[in-house]
Amino acid sequence: MDWNTQGRLRAGYALGSTLPYVTGGAVLARIDRGPAANAVDGFAADRNRSNGLGWTAGGGVDQLVSERFSIGVLYTFASVTERSRGQVERLPFTGNADRRFDWHSARVRANFRF
Repeated sequence: MDWNTQGRLRAGYALGSTLPYVTGGAVLARIDRGPAANAVDGFAADRNRSNGLGWTAGGGVDQLVSERFSIGVLYTFASVTERSRGQVERLPFTGNADRRFDWHSARVRANFRF
């Protein structure tokens, strides 16, 4: 994957100075399957790249440490389906021609409010 971008909404309920929440939204990713085989022109590297659309969901907790500072953790799962321009080639070493890419992400966050 060359890059991905996510647009998410979150909803939670404050329990004193702790905010547990759930989050979900959409994902757009640029998928690179490696160098094109037998390519002779200058655009060979772009032949095995395509965009993928998908979804993401997860949850987290933010803890207010002071009036303007909070820390938190966030876990998300994302699933993207490749929208290929042609036949899908098998992934190296796996024999898999799946167009779906899934990944997990965990983040530690610190927030300062002005």
